[in-house]
Amino acid sequence: MAVTIQIRRIIPPHKRELAVTLLDQVRNLTRHQNGHFYTEVLSTPEVSEISIENSTWSSMKAWRHWEASREWQLAQSRIESLLESKTDVRVVGGIA
Repeated sequence: MAVTIQIRRIIPPHKRELAVTLLDQVRNLTRHQNGHFYTEVLSTPEVSEISIENSTWSSMKAWRHWEASREWQLAQSRIESLLESKTDVRVVGGIA
């Protein structure tokens, strides 16, 4: 069953430009992963300090595979270094 993962980040205004670039890179990488259906951007750092994305996957297994990948870990580490607090990742739809 498909699962939707919500990813919330709080980005300081003075780090917004770099964060937007990194988030675009991660979205592009995510788009090409097996089991990824789509990502819906609910708010963007260009408008707000809060970035919210809903990423829908074919299964929890597909999401976990991407989340454990070296690409995701490296990208996430770079993004985390810009944030005021840790990224909040949670299941918001489908089976947990």
